[in-house]
Amino acid sequence: MAPTIFLDETDQFPGEYLWAKVNYNERVVLIWIEIKAPEYLVEGSESAQKELILPKIINNNLNDEAKRYEWHWDEILSEVDFSLPGLYQVFYFVKDRETTNVAPFMETKVYRNTPENRWPQEFQLISPADNSVLTTKGVITYCEAESEADFYTLFSWTGSNDPDNDALTYSIILSINDETFSGSPTIINAESQTVYPIDLPESWKKETVYWKVRAVDPTGGRFETEARKIKFDNFGNPQWVVSKAMSAMLKPEKFCPMQN
Repeated sequence: MAPTIFLDETDQFPGEYLWAKVNYNERVVLIWIEIKAPEYLVEGSESAQKELILPKIINNNLNDEAKRYEWHWDEILSEVDFSLPGLYQVFYFVKDRETTNVAPFMETKVYRNTPENRWPQEFQLISPADNSVLTTKGVITYCEAESEADFYTLFSWTGSNDPDNDALTYSIILSINDETFSGSPTIINAESQTVYPIDLPESWKKETVYWKVRAVDPTGGRFETEARKIKFDNFGNPQWVVSKAMSAMLKPEKFCPMQN
């Protein structure tokens, strides 16, 4: 699916379309997007369930060369004008021809900024250090206790401040073997946290991964850190060792505290 889109100028729309890729195109019977605008209020039905009645744009036209379904901005803007500042959520749905099931939706975020908005301030990455060598289960080190526990790689950063006192959300952006992040990076929503554990896939062993963090305010003002490089080598798959202070911030049973 298309990555997060930032609309910083009044009439600015990116050259890229909204798009989505499907694993088995021959099984797609219907694919569409629904768009939730910032001002949309969720209404309750007679059964007290909350219902989303959103603009719906169907598109069964596959771009054979790019192997993806695309929605042009002219057809999108006929349904939603994107003039109001804030976050627009684009939900993707696909219906399977064989099972008639609709797959769990995926999402692209589109931010409409304003000229008055002041963007988040600079902040720094903390951990893992640049050029670290990790396992997909954590830092390469040995932990005597709970050797069979499930451990996670811990990412952290200093956090940003917003001049308008807006709430900020953070995304961790990871790119395999591509320091330009120009392909399809993995983006993980860390919400408001500045310490975040990630269960990295085993398939990343022997890979070089570039990572950075983006802070975004409610209308799309943003700051991205410089990228760091980490490498993965899963020999022995040793566990993660953290300080007692950090282990207290997360689930203690997941970690082996560092001994003083």
